[in-house]
Amino acid sequence: MRLTPIRHRPDPKVVVVTGARASRHVDIEDRRRKYLITMAVRTVAFVGAVCLFVAGLEWEAALLLVLSLVAPIIGVVIANNHVRSAAGRPEVYDPDDTGNVPSIGRGPTIDG
Repeated sequence: MRLTPIRHRPDPKVVVVTGARASRHVDIEDRRRKYLITMAVRTVAFVGAVCLFVAGLEWEAALLLVLSLVAPIIGVVIANNHVRSAAGRPEVYDPDDTGNVPSIGRGPTIDG
């Protein structure tokens, strides 16, 4: 039995970094930040509702109380609404596609 070496041809297509998605760590931190901001608004609304109720402003207190009850749902929806790439795949640079290659003009040559 004769073994032939496997020759790997390099893939000419390269992923364009600007088209790649953010890392999982960055995505989780962004979601966590959005949710914590919403929960801070909820806490302020609840404390404000209690203060307004004690002051005798029932309608305003009721509005803030409703906001504090709905804020967790809004926070989850906002936190889970993350940006995805349009086609679901990163943009690929193909060196064989001459229309995709930027042209660089001739500049001065430095001898040295």
